[in-house]
Amino acid sequence: MVQEYQPRRFFRHAPNRLLQRYFAARNVLSEVDFGALSETQVEPIYQAWLKLSDDARKEMEQDFQDIDELATEGGSKAILDEARWHGEDLVEQFASLTGFHEHAFWTFLERPRYWQGALAFHQADTVPFSYWRKRKNVPASPPAWTH
Repeated sequence: MVQEYQPRRFFRHAPNRLLQRYFAARNVLSEVDFGALSETQVEPIYQAWLKLSDDARKEMEQDFQDIDELATEGGSKAILDEARWHGEDLVEQFASLTGFHEHAFWTFLERPRYWQGALAFHQADTVPFSYWRKRKNVPASPPAWTH
């Protein structure tokens, strides 16, 4: 079952060192001492997050929702497949990371060229079966092709 994205839950699962890198690159949340927080101590991060403008949060939330979406076994496989297609094997790198959120967040930060492809393939792989419907009202016709 897919969990709905929630900032607090995302902050709890995302490694603090990667959150700190993400926020530092955007020059926000510098007042939060990420090094002093345990991995599940998210309230200071969340409270600082709430002080950001709606526009800033909205832009970053899209990134976090995408990271959260790929933070699954299927998402990690999509990232590995996309990296292989580009000629890089990330299996050993992923083995050194702990958990799917770290796989996804690390890829987002370190290998952005794989991001859109992995996200697109993962989304296609997770389309519910009920959306794939056979259309009976389309007239049958032979394929149109030339040599």
